[in-house]
Amino acid sequence: MDCIFCGREKVKLTREHIFPRWLLKYLDAASETITKDLRSRLGIKKKTFKFINFTENRVCGKCNSKMLNSLEAECREVLKCLTGAHQETIEKTTEMAIEKRKCLAKWMFKTSILLANNGTSLIPKEHFEIFGKNDKKIPDNVFVDLGFCDHNQEHIIEWQKSLLLIPSSKSFIKSWKGYKVIIRIERLIFRVAFAPEREQICGDFLLKLWPNLCYSQNKKIYESLEEYNNDGYYIPIN
Repeated sequence: MDCIFCGREKVKLTREHIFPRWLLKYLDAASETITKDLRSRLGIKKKTFKFINFTENRVCGKCNSKMLNSLEAECREVLKCLTGAHQETIEKTTEMAIEKRKCLAKWMFKTSILLANNGTSLIPKEHFEIFGKNDKKIPDNVFVDLGFCDHNQEHIIEWQKSLLLIPSSKSFIKSWKGYKVIIRIERLIFRVAFAPEREQICGDFLLKLWPNLCYSQNKKIYESLEEYNNDGYYIPIN
């Protein structure tokens, strides 16, 4: 089997943790189990499945140890701060995110495509190869934004993934090539969206990381992942 990032054939493949072990341990989530609904959608037949066992097994040792590990190391401290942010620390935490926005956007993109591709074919194969063969390059027409969520949530980690829906003057049209992934890790929420028809993410969420930086003065704390999802929409770029 080939490596999904570099495409090399007949190489030894390794297990890449979709949510890094150090982050799960930091959040005391290593033993947390994936809900029955998520197990069903992912095609996991086991009655209990822990986040620590949630891996992608098609990554070669070189990509895992050099490319992905270096990205994890670069983002580690800012991710710790982001996942624990609250109303009083949002401004300082956001400044850290802006300073690290490029590596943070790459980490969020990598995590999102690994997560969304697990059990589905939602992510185009070329997105893995563009990232793996071009020094962690985020493909064109991919947008990354983040916000913060209230602490009172049932689970430490949750996510949604779907095809991208593009508003039209006549009706909602499915863009079969586009996708949207939203992930919440403790208090941090982020969205990665691929809009092949060059739609632009809009909404009053706190920080647009990629491709262009845009910081809102609205320091809203969202009540749920669903509320954050509903705050983003797409308009055509003429």
